[in-house]
Amino acid sequence: MCGPLKERLRGFERIGARRWDVVLDRDQRIMLPDKGAVQALERVIAMAMAPQVDLLARDLVAVDLRLPRR
Repeated sequence: MCGPLKERLRGFERIGARRWDVVLDRDQRIMLPDKGAVQALERVIAMAMAPQVDLLARDLVAVDLRLPRR
């Protein structure tokens, strides 16, 4: 893994038999969907790298990507 998550990555957690969560430091979690997980993670990385958004620098506990319309 590269980019803004590399230094913050603590691991991946399997949730049920269908999907994964990305666990970061500062008790942050990225909740990936069961389908299209790679594309969803790429969107989070893009948002984290955009200075005007800087999503993961905010005081968030979780980024829930399980529902595509959110």
